[in-house]
Amino acid sequence: MRSVARGETEQLGVLFERYHRMLFSFFHNRQQQPEQSKDLVQLVFYRMLKYRHGFSGDGEFKKWMFHIARNVLYDAHKKQKRHTTDSVDDWQDQVIDQSPDWMQQQLDKERLDRLRKALDQLPPDKKDILIQSKIKGQQYADIGLQLGCSEGAVKVKVFRALKALKAVYKNNPA
Repeated sequence: MRSVARGETEQLGVLFERYHRMLFSFFHNRQQQPEQSKDLVQLVFYRMLKYRHGFSGDGEFKKWMFHIARNVLYDAHKKQKRHTTDSVDDWQDQVIDQSPDWMQQQLDKERLDRLRKALDQLPPDKKDILIQSKIKGQQYADIGLQLGCSEGAVKVKVFRALKALKAVYKNNPA
């Protein structure tokens, strides 16, 4: 990246070959469709080129790259204003299918609808970390690598996100 920052922009191709799969996984694991994930990877490399002079070389490259990737993801969420999450729907279907009684199924469905609405009201960073950790079951260490923070910091972020979700859920009765 230092070479790219000095004007050797052809070196960005080397970085693309090395990191595009990692970025694709980053986006795809956060509820993006494969085509959207590919587009977001391209956007990250475009921004890396655009903001190449912002890379000082003092820190770790992957941390800088994932900082850009998170910004791209948040911008995409704002732009699309996504209110449906396939993972939540799948989770809801699994929980409801396990209920033996029809009335219980209806109650479960109402609770999960409230939960989904509460999840949609959270800021993107809190929603994202809950989807990764609680719905997708990703390890805190893996999430920490993607966010550029320690496993302990991820645990704190998940705790705070769950606390925020609980508050939203309780303040929005059915």
